[in-house]
Amino acid sequence: MSLPQNSTQWVVKRFDGPSGLERQVAPIPQLGPNDVMIKIHAISLNYHDVGTTRGHDEDSLKDVVPVSDGSGVIIAIGSNVQNFQIGDRVTTIMNGAHLAGPMKPHYMGALLGKAYHGVLQECVVIPAQYAIALPRNLSFIEGSTLPVAGLTAWNALFGTQGRPLRPGQWVLTQGTGGVSTFAILFAKAAGAKVIATTSSAEKAKKLQEMGADHVINYREVEDWGAQAQALTPGKEGVDIVVEIGGGATLKQSFVAVKMDGLISVVGVRAGTHPKEQPVLMDMFFRFCTTRIAYVGPRVQFEEMNRAIEANNIKPVIDGRVFSLEEARDAFEYLESMKHFGKVCIEVVKSASFDTIYSKPIIQATGVPNYDRPLILYAYAESEVARANLEYFVAIGLHSAADFVFIFNGETNADSLIPDAPNIRVVHRNNTCFDLGAYGEVLRTNSLWTHYRRFITMNASIRGPFLPYWAQGKSACWSDLYLDRINEKVKLVGMSANCMPRFHIQSMIWATDSHPIAC
Repeated sequence: MSLPQNSTQWVVKRFDGPSGLERQVAPIPQLGPNDVMIKIHAISLNYHDVGTTRGHDEDSLKDVVPVSDGSGVIIAIGSNVQNFQIGDRVTTIMNGAHLAGPMKPHYMGALLGKAYHGVLQECVVIPAQYAIALPRNLSFIEGSTLPVAGLTAWNALFGTQGRPLRPGQWVLTQGTGGVSTFAILFAKAAGAKVIATTSSAEKAKKLQEMGADHVINYREVEDWGAQAQALTPGKEGVDIVVEIGGGATLKQSFVAVKMDGLISVVGVRAGTHPKEQPVLMDMFFRFCTTRIAYVGPRVQFEEMNRAIEANNIKPVIDGRVFSLEEARDAFEYLESMKHFGKVCIEVVKSASFDTIYSKPIIQATGVPNYDRPLILYAYAESEVARANLEYFVAIGLHSAADFVFIFNGETNADSLIPDAPNIRVVHRNNTCFDLGAYGEVLRTNSLWTHYRRFITMNASIRGPFLPYWAQGKSACWSDLYLDRINEKVKLVGMSANCMPRFHIQSMIWATDSHPIAC
């Protein structure tokens, strides 16, 4: 397989904000022995990326490709790289030099998007230590949000030596940006109580839907720190404040925090003003610890990823997702502070995985393809089943999923199945059909470990794979279906069969309020 030679990228040509970004096509650097080449699928933006376009990083590379946070697929590895393989799904690490332990000054000079060209491009070559495996439960867009926002929130809550967040403690978050939304998700997964602040009723509703126990509108409540304190048991205050505002909010945070509590300062987004600055006495009478919570080291990244998988934590993505061509618009949108969650750029459309680097696991390549659903279609010969199979082949096949057709008993239905790299036919003879067939196929070569989303079907039905809300849509039906499954019942697979009493995992009826023609 030939590798790409050039990459479309955005570079910082002028330090006048997003307008200083210019798009170009440039040769991809030669792969070094310790490097990996990543085909970028998704990118997420942070405020420091906007700062790069305004010249805040004076020692950045000339004409630097900005942005540290991206995810994609490794398409080439250097001769010394041992911990990755071609086809691995990865996300980048902004501070790949920081492996463990406390921050050191020289780490700050080795950042992705500053000392190394960043990910605002189609393909990037970086040292392997600047990449880490993507959690299996996340899409590329979701995974792209982890390196800065996710890891900073994790460090803010769990990174203080000897005093990580514990179940039952109280956390105060500020706003609805990436770090704050991650902090809410992590805190709730850890069994903590969360008080969130925001500026509008609309955002307050979204925060409550995320799991925030209390939400304070700081535009309506000037002394929101005191109100947060009053919400806690005994009005003692919160255990941890995830402080993003800086001088403009820090005084209120000192009111909200309990004595001997912790304030993790992760940003200064609200700006500063001399009259708003906290003074020494504000800190003195709270007996609290105030620390700067920067992006954590690789060891914390690994801990965070394990927690994300174990708790199926899903990052919050703003409803407006941009294309690579719209990079300037994405930067301007982030600067406007109108977003909720992370602002992301989709480089490779999630509903189109049939690129030259897509490797279906059913071809025995050994390359996991977690973003491709696996559809298992069980068939036993009958007149109705054959008619339904013909209908399914004509309407239901697409290139963005992998299909396994399981034929039980004698049949010549193979002739109906097209020859395609993402389609496989399995023959078996066993009286235990359907669930037994699916399980047998999934256990073969541990196939089940390579997919995070499943649909099992049989030829007794016709309609469910194209529900009313998917008709007329250009996206692949399996993604639409599974997204609805996950949205409604928080599950990652389903079984669509005509006899649901025989299939305890038949969840289709819980997700579609309209009758389904079978």
